[in-house]
Amino acid sequence: METFVTKQASNSKLFLKVDVDFKDLARTWVIKEESNATNPQKVLVKDSKPGDGNINFFEIGETITYKDINKVVIVTYLDLQKITDTEAFMKNLVISYYLVEDDDVPGNFIESKIYKCKKSEMVVSAQKKILLITKIIEIK
Repeated sequence: METFVTKQASNSKLFLKVDVDFKDLARTWVIKEESNATNPQKVLVKDSKPGDGNINFFEIGETITYKDINKVVIVTYLDLQKITDTEAFMKNLVISYYLVEDDDVPGNFIESKIYKCKKSEMVVSAQKKILLITKIIEIK
């Protein structure tokens, strides 16, 4: 799990972009999930076009609705049927998650951070034909 520390939660919004370095069949979902609940409520915020795991910058919501209340969960599905060496593929896979806090005032972003996928976030199917990557970002 990653942590994103906000600077001006009361008057800003969060924006996210997902870049998947994979040209075959992929899909990405962005989910808002309650942080401190026994049975956390999950709400789909955005999903990519079928077949394309990339998501261009979009507003995920007001920062105050995430800070210490909800986390951002990003799940990416990759179809590995054309991959011959799954281990090498997983080692070299690059997924970049760009998270930005902004107040819509011209000038610099309030805060921005780029996260990369990690091997510990990957789960591959027994037949090595499907790969799921789950990135969780807690907002503080």
